Amino acid sequence: RETGGIAVAGMAMGIEVMPGVIIGQRVVIIAMAGVFNGPGSAAVAGAIAGGFRLALGGIGAVPGVGAIVTAAVIGAMVHRRWGDRVAEFGVGRFLLLGGALTAAGLLWTFAIPDRALAWRLLERFAIPLAIFYPLSTVLLGLLLSYLQGERRRLIRTEASIEHSREAMFWVDSTGRIADVNAAATHLCGYSREELRGMPMGRLHDECSAMAWPTIWRTAREQRLLRLESDLRAKDGRPVPIDISCAFLDLETGPLLVYCV
Repeated sequence: RETGGIAVAGMAMGIEVMPGVIIGQRVVIIAMAGVFNGPGSAAVAGAIAGGFRLALGGIGAVPGVGAIVTAAVIGAMVHRRWGDRVAEFGVGRFLLLGGALTAAGLLWTFAIPDRALAWRLLERFAIPLAIFYPLSTVLLGLLLSYLQGERRRLIRTEASIEHSREAMFWVDSTGRIADVNAAATHLCGYSREELRGMPMGRLHDECSAMAWPTIWRTAREQRLLRLESDLRAKDGRPVPIDISCAFLDLETGPLLVYCV
């Protein structure tokens, strides 16, 4: 749906070279939806953009919808052939894809009833489109490849942390727990919801409200601390632990990570 909306916005901001004939980057956006997200995404994006193009009407409606459908099919076929490996595509393959989109778009020009007008449009816009489509395909493809790679790395990192046997507590500057992993809930007997927002001093006596400013300042200066102490579980029993504290400066704000 988001990709279809972007394609619609691309048509709204496209160049109307004459009444009913619009040139824009919708076919590239729709093709990329299929390339990176598969046939389902291509179908939804194509349906939204195609419906909007039909609503705009004009002599270019049929060629416009045809180019949209063709772009969705090309994108879906590429994804079916290479799957998630499309994120490894380089400039060359994205150029080829852009060339295929250009050829399809130009061929659909002949669906305009006035053949003489179709030829005039080709003579005027064939070269600009042959430059614009491949270039925009390369730029958008490389950007999406980078974002998909970052997303995969984030998923792997989150899964590794969540399933780690080491209990981890993320504590903010006020001494309250911002988040935990599954091992932390098993260690202390609290649920994740109960732990979020809880003062760390409730689990660890050395992190009392009085002592926390000193702990935070020391961790910020040394970046890494090691402690041996007891953690107080939900049932009140002390749990002997060896703690490593790492100070992290994140875009969302600094955090002290307790690894137990």
